[in-house]
Formats: sequence, structure tokens, C-alpha cells
Amino acid sequence: METVRQYASERLDARGEVEADAARRSHRDYYLRLSETAEPELRGRDQIAWLDRLESEHDNLRAALGTALADPDGPTAAMRLVVALKEYWVARGSSKEFAGVASALLERIDTTIPPPLAVRTLITATYALWNAERYVAASACGQRAVAAAQASGDDLLAAEAHTALGVALSKLGDARAIGHVDQAVHFARRTSDRRVLADALWARGYDSTYRGSSDRAAGRASSEESLALVRATGDLNGMSAALSTLAIMAMSDRDLTAARRHGFR
Repeated sequence: METVRQYASERLDARGEVEADAARRSHRDYYLRLSETAEPELRGRDQIAWLDRLESEHDNLRAALGTALADPDGPTAAMRLVVALKEYWVARGSSKEFAGVASALLERIDTTIPPPLAVRTLITATYALWNAERYVAASACGQRAVAAAQASGDDLLAAEAHTALGVALSKLGDARAIGHVDQAVHFARRTSDRRVLADALWARGYDSTYRGSSDRAAGRASSEESLALVRATGDLNGMSAALSTLAIMAMSDRDLTAARRHGFR
């Protein structure tokens, strides 16, 4: 397959620079549309089918991203692609590659980037760095995301940014984590987005589990509420995260019955 792709690229180049560039932009735009169509589905009942579809297009997605990163008109298309593919990268992609691409885009955020896209790029990069176990860098990126989200005045972006920073700080054992997680829940409850609220509630349970915050009961209740929300939307990855957190809490409490109920074997 790689030999065929290389041959096709060589044939395209042979047709002239203008025509080749136009074809690559058309290819980029097609996969940008596909990625943005897939984005909400990656947290719904058909997420496995969409993950499989994107995985079958992995090389094309990578090529589209390469074209977008080299776009002389700016990084907007690349940012949109990376943001749209966050759930795919986390579930099926290389965490190191994801973190590398997202980090490169951080340096290209400036006043020409629409503020909501800038915030979402920062949030995505925070998760990319966290997923690659670069927790200090993730926390620094999360702080930028929170500042940008607050400046935007958008409750949804504020909830997502505080959630991202909260989980990064939790991994560092930083006591500021719970404050950001609580802010995330506060802002999420002011929206109608169940996915964002589920993530914020999961983050409260995550902090209780991994940082060992004192209010374990609140962390458990938040994890159970998160689980109910993701079950209602059919989000299998969300269910896995909530169940794992609840199982770890139960094991810490030496409650083997509850741990088994939440899937621990």
C-alpha cells in the first residue's frame, strides 16, 4: 500500500506544482470534513464503527495533516484536524506522535487564530501531553487553556479547559487540581452538554483516586453520576474510564464486591 501511495504522489508531482497543490488541498479538505463529521460520533453509540473507519484511513489522515501543517495560509486547518481527531488519537493512535503534532501547533497560536479554535487546540494539546505522560508540560498547557477560555467567556470551553488542567495537576499530586475540577463541574452544569459534564465529574473522581484527595465520598458520587451520563449516551470509552475509577476506589477501600461490580477481575 505504501508503494502505491508513493507512486501516486510521484505521478501527482509530475503533473505540475499548481495542479499537485490543488489536489493535495482537496484531499486535505475531504479528510477534514470526515474528521469533523466523526468527532461527535466518537463519543456516541457508534464510536467503535467510527474508530474503525478512521483507523482504515490512518495514512490518508496523516497525509492530510501533513498538507495542513505545511499550508502557507496558516495552521487553521491543521488545528481543526487535530482537535477533531483527539478521541481517535487517544483510543487508537500513537500518544507520542499525537503529543508531537499538538505541541508543534502550540507555537503557532496567535491573534489570527479564531479564539474558540485556539482554546480547543490548547485543550487538545493538554490531553495529548497528559496521554504521553508529559505531565508538567500538560499542566503548563492547561493553564494557557484556562486563561484563554476565561477570556472567551464561553462556559463550555471553560469547563473543558478546567477539566483538562485538573487531570494534569492530579497526576502531579498538585492540590490545585480539585479547585479546577470543581470549576469544571460548575461551568459544565451551566451548559446542556452531557459529555462535557460527564468528563468534569469523572475528573473529580480521578482526582480523588490518583491524588488521594480527602473527600472520597464526593469523588465516588461524581464518578457514579458520570457513569450514568455516559451510559445514557452510549459512550463506551467514557464508561470504561468511570468504571475503572470506581473499581480503583473500591479496591482502595478493600471492598472487593464493589470492585467486581465495577469490572475489576
